[in-house]
Amino acid sequence: MAPDGIHAGEQHFIACYIIPLMYDLYRMYPRHAMPDGMKSLAGDLIYHMFGNRLVIEVKIGAVQLTKREVGLPVTMLWAIDGEGMLLIDWKTFMHRYLMIMNTGKRRGCRYRHYGPRVKISDLAGIASRKTAIYFRYGDKVKVKDILNAVRRFINGSIRRSSSRVRK
Repeated sequence: MAPDGIHAGEQHFIACYIIPLMYDLYRMYPRHAMPDGMKSLAGDLIYHMFGNRLVIEVKIGAVQLTKREVGLPVTMLWAIDGEGMLLIDWKTFMHRYLMIMNTGKRRGCRYRHYGPRVKISDLAGIASRKTAIYFRYGDKVKVKDILNAVRRFINGSIRRSSSRVRK
């Protein structure tokens, strides 16, 4: 949330932060941006990089997936909330999300259209250097260090992903 009380949406974060950052890192723009609603495409940003498809799902505040989003071929989740920013490998995230969902089901929760709502800062605890990185606001981190960490993480995600681009 912005200091003046204005709530920015995912499309603002994508347009003002992620796309310029990715351009600075890789000198390329996404093949598709914000394809939600386009039934044949997964994720919010799709890049074709190094012969692979990088599919990024973006969330702000909390993560609550629809039934359709649970099975999508996404590479990574890029999420922010009032406490920090998280980049996490989709397989690692889905493993944790499904564990939370199964725990809820055992307690009697019913998930019809949406899964559980999970705070991004709660997912920070599963961050490891290979499958996730988390930047907490207020930590003294240089922009150069964030860029290098994001580049290392994305390059690793691309290598771990099996989403080859068809010619």
